[in-house]
Amino acid sequence: MKMDLYHELIKHLNQLVLLYRQLLDVVRKEKQLLLKVDLPLLSESNKNKEQIISQIKALESDWMSVGEQLYIVIGLKAEPPRLSEIARHFSGDEQSKLLQVQSVMNLLIQRTTAANKENEELVRNALTHISGAMKAIRDTLNKNSVYAKKGIKSETPVQTSGRLVSKEV
Repeated sequence: MKMDLYHELIKHLNQLVLLYRQLLDVVRKEKQLLLKVDLPLLSESNKNKEQIISQIKALESDWMSVGEQLYIVIGLKAEPPRLSEIARHFSGDEQSKLLQVQSVMNLLIQRTTAANKENEELVRNALTHISGAMKAIRDTLNKNSVYAKKGIKSETPVQTSGRLVSKEV
């Protein structure tokens, strides 16, 4: 029973590692799309990222469920399962495999978070530049208004009443 749960846990964790690798690839490619300003591909990339994140959430709940069952078999308290706690109750290859998967997942999450922060900074900078450009355009348009009152009304009466064209050159 314990080893069956262990193998099922490893299967879920390996699938999680694959999904985290895919997520990291998508986030890295997203940076290139942001630099190219390719909005259709960027939109597709965001949809892909959301799909991967939902798959990760589903697998996270699956491994947590298996981890809780393993906690019961091992005799640990009923709290959210932790891989390091589970690994302490195994030895040899099983323990090292759990710890290795945990460290790989932590590394992938850190890299994905760092890349995502870089992308966020790129987006913020782009929005700052766009806002500045729009403000500059708006200021320019306000200074050169087409409908501004430019003419002056003459107070002296015009002596050529009824004439459409003046003879003066």
